[in-house]
Amino acid sequence: MDLVTATPSFGSIINSLEDGKPQINRKLEVFHPSVWGDHFLAYSHDQNKLDAWSKRVEELKEEVNRMLSRAKGSQQEIELIDVLQRLGVAYHFEKEIDEALHQIFEYQTDDVDDDLFVVALRFRLLRQHGFNVSSDVFYKFHDEEGKFNEALIKDVRGLLSLHEAAHLSTEGEDLLDEALIFTQKHLKSGISNLDSKLATQIEHDLEMPLWKSVQRLEHRHYISVYEEEKGRNDVVLELAKLDFNLLQSLHQRELKDLTRWDVESAHQLPKYMKVCYLALLSTVKEIEEELAADGKSYRVPYLIEAMKWLTGAYFNEAVWYNKGYVPLFNEHLTLSLISCGYPSITILTFVGMDEIATKEAFDWASTRPKIVMDASIVNRLRDDIVGSKFEQERGHVVSSLECYVKEHGCSEQEACDKLQELIKIAWKGLSQACLDPPVSLALLMPIVNLARVMEVLYKNDDGYTFAEGKTKERIITLFVEPIAL
Repeated sequence: MDLVTATPSFGSIINSLEDGKPQINRKLEVFHPSVWGDHFLAYSHDQNKLDAWSKRVEELKEEVNRMLSRAKGSQQEIELIDVLQRLGVAYHFEKEIDEALHQIFEYQTDDVDDDLFVVALRFRLLRQHGFNVSSDVFYKFHDEEGKFNEALIKDVRGLLSLHEAAHLSTEGEDLLDEALIFTQKHLKSGISNLDSKLATQIEHDLEMPLWKSVQRLEHRHYISVYEEEKGRNDVVLELAKLDFNLLQSLHQRELKDLTRWDVESAHQLPKYMKVCYLALLSTVKEIEEELAADGKSYRVPYLIEAMKWLTGAYFNEAVWYNKGYVPLFNEHLTLSLISCGYPSITILTFVGMDEIATKEAFDWASTRPKIVMDASIVNRLRDDIVGSKFEQERGHVVSSLECYVKEHGCSEQEACDKLQELIKIAWKGLSQACLDPPVSLALLMPIVNLARVMEVLYKNDDGYTFAEGKTKERIITLFVEPIAL
């Protein structure tokens, strides 16, 4: 079925409600109350302090630029780039880092370098930035039997570096798959023999590798780790702390603006839909006005069409639920990869970008390309693996997990294993897309970031629905508590 042409309009969906009441009642009472309330409305800021921090950041950026210049062409250069990225301040030095990585790519010395840490770090940095470097560089670390040399077990720093690099594998890269198994096995088995700080860091990296993590969370985590390192660079550390606090202040102001949108009457809708619907209309109108002022009003029709995809998919899922229909697994994905929201959110993300999001980029995104659908697979299947039971308890359309179980007559665990495998394949697709980008890498990274969000939120449980635990802690870390200076 062509979901775009079959998608009903907002009006038709509204008209499907009888006397302002939805045809399908969902059991919403099992949701816990908001853990925030009006918390974010209370934010206020000391502008003099923010101005002083901003001035100091500019001074520190000049010092770091000089460091990058002095380190050019050395091992120190790639280590400094890695630290800047992990601390979350690399965006200040995009031009310098891009030039450095182009030089590193053109004059690679992996063929003569036997340091696993350096080879793996260089490989990861280049791949993260879209350089299609070959994983063959790791064959040199094989023994005579064609397996990774057991002598590498003692090189914990090298194993960690290889472990992070292996997560950027693409389809068919058996060598990196082997590297991942090798590093996970020996890092896990060796934890008990390490000091507590290093053991904690290894556990963290095994749980959430860099390539699949929410970058801002990793920045905050690494600032605390880097602060304890003996060889830390205090200039870079101070820059990271100040920059984190300045960005947090900006995010706090945005959250204050976003908390309770204007609500007007919408008598044709039931009460529970009024806020959502009017907020949507108000937001789209505001976006349209701002875009028109910048000569970008051509983006609005793409946004409207993307919202039609989403609401249409919701509508069709409601029909499934109302009829008690259990589709085949692939039929379910055809619809649920749209209803998960990521194809629509991709368009919305582009709407807020500068000139890099051209009309051609919107046309490309509107085809729902493979990278978008791979991110959607991570979204949909991560959610269904941990959230299927709860959703069925409150009355929800059948999940992909249940469809797979019914279609294949297998156990729930076997279905989960299959879905996990599909998630791994989707991540390989995401990595591949970044090495052969159909559009600018800057347009692809927000799509990768959407997949990262789901990896974090749904890694072991439903951190979106049940936000009191880890999710609340993460929000506090990012948006509530500044870093002590």
